[in-house]
Amino acid sequence: MAKLLPGQQLHNRYIIEGLMGQGAMSTVYKAREIETPTIMWAVKEMLSDAMADGDQKAAEALFRNEAALLARLSHPALPQVVDFFSEGPIHYIVMECISGMTLENVVERLGPYTEAEILPIALQLASCLRYLHENPGGAIIYRDLKPSNVMIEHEASTTGARPNTRLNGHVKLVDFGIARMFKPGKQKDTQPLGTPGFAAPEQYGAGQTTPQTDLYGLGATLHYALTAKDPDPAGGRFAPLRTINFGVSESFEALVAQMVESEPSKRPGSALEVMHRLEAVRNAQPTPAASVGQTVIPTRIDIPYLKEWLRRTFSLRWLPAHAFILGLALILLALMFV
Repeated sequence: MAKLLPGQQLHNRYIIEGLMGQGAMSTVYKAREIETPTIMWAVKEMLSDAMADGDQKAAEALFRNEAALLARLSHPALPQVVDFFSEGPIHYIVMECISGMTLENVVERLGPYTEAEILPIALQLASCLRYLHENPGGAIIYRDLKPSNVMIEHEASTTGARPNTRLNGHVKLVDFGIARMFKPGKQKDTQPLGTPGFAAPEQYGAGQTTPQTDLYGLGATLHYALTAKDPDPAGGRFAPLRTINFGVSESFEALVAQMVESEPSKRPGSALEVMHRLEAVRNAQPTPAASVGQTVIPTRIDIPYLKEWLRRTFSLRWLPAHAFILGLALILLALMFV
């Protein structure tokens, strides 16, 4: 439940405008500066009233860690932190106010992305991960890359009509509460943290989180964006992209599949490698991708993928041989007139 009300002053510097969002551990408000009313900020407040003493201390440590990390980082895909303070037992972070929607919200509202649409987002996120992993003060492992932590700054159309584009090119990676400094040689993390399905297997106490852990989260996030399907909470089960989204190229499918490998050593070696491969995918695109929600017919007839597509299109658990042959004949006939 929100504790701060519109019009309420905070820290003798901010006036609360309203509630922006609320989670299990924190509430985010929109606020403006008292001295310069045109300047708007997001104020994140930690909720700890219902926590036991031990849990409250751990939550406070995560909250302070988030503020300390963001205050010294500077990247276009990271929100700017301008203030951090406490009032009694309550802690606040004041940061850049991001206007837009989460990647999760966009997919829920408009359906899966096309490959061409998701590539700019993927490149920005990979660039941000490279910045974190190559941090001069020691590699920072984000550990919670998921669609709800990726903000797309340009909000989609509110009219219900599909916009020409879902992006304005700006992406922000938010919520650094469980990020940590990478410690080479450490066998495993002290505490397993992450979101089931998007968290790599090593985050469940099996080993130490490394830069490859974030690459897993990126791969799982891209898979979700291209399919609108949540990953298996148990982890390690991702359907090949092209069995769900026919517009995905083989090279992009192979990259995402490698990123979500259960064994960290089988994933790409670095975020920089991922960036290079994403650039190669973008440069290899022969034609503009179809609009969101539009069926894409492949230029090369691939029978296993085609059969899977027919299964999904007609919502059948099984496909009789004669139905498959008829469907294939109809598609081949349609291709003759394209």
